Amino acid sequence: MSRFEINWEVIPLKLKEVFTISRGSKSEVPNVFLSITKNGITGYGEAGPNTRYDETADKVIQYLEALPEGFFDSISSADEIATELEVLKISPNVQSAKAAIEMAWMDWWGKSKEQPLWKLWGNDLPVGPVTSYTIGLDTPEKMQQKIRAADQYPVYKIKLGTDRDREIIEAIRDVTDKPLRVDANEGWTTLEQARKEIEFLSSQNVELIEQPMPAKEFDQMKELKKWSPLPLAADESFIGDENLAQISEAFHIINIKLMKIGSLVKARNV
Repeated sequence: MSRFEINWEVIPLKLKEVFTISRGSKSEVPNVFLSITKNGITGYGEAGPNTRYDETADKVIQYLEALPEGFFDSISSADEIATELEVLKISPNVQSAKAAIEMAWMDWWGKSKEQPLWKLWGNDLPVGPVTSYTIGLDTPEKMQQKIRAADQYPVYKIKLGTDRDREIIEAIRDVTDKPLRVDANEGWTTLEQARKEIEFLSSQNVELIEQPMPAKEFDQMKELKKWSPLPLAADESFIGDENLAQISEAFHIINIKLMKIGSLVKARNV
């Protein structure tokens, strides 16, 4: 029986411009690209490690190197690879590496069956919600320029979590009246601050507020949810199935990120 050939490469992706959120800035992301080949068919996956969760490209490679020999050879379904990844005892546990592994196998599986993944899963033709274009933190003037340069997008996600959030929103409202989604990236540190900012934003055609407060402040987030006139979306607070009940008490929506949850199968189940 033929076996899978596995290869990976770290490729530093230089961003078109510095991307800034409330926690810091970056101009380059070192992603790890994985390929698996069998019977002349190659599947591709990609890991985007996030230092917020103590992940690096080196840790992704360490995880890939620790995969048992022949790991892919007996996999026959998406559920099976997700289960096998869950029971692996590899340390450190790198979620973005798991996502890349599952992604590569699913790409190979779809190509081997000559079917897109949504068909293999028995779904109808997917029609997703309208996504947003993200505007990173900058001076109000630079953020206005970024909005103008992205005029083709119907909705913008605006990074906030600073001491000049209102100034930023007012500047953006000078150049567009399109719907906004706001992401504070844990930047509002007190319940009082979060309430004041959300009260202002509720009059600015804002659809939702993502991760307004620090990830572990569940008691304060529960209070904020009871009061908030806008839907609250979990990002950094959401770990996976293990804290889904806790999330439901503090948020209305979850921003599910494959690099963090480590599995498209798990994401579907959520």
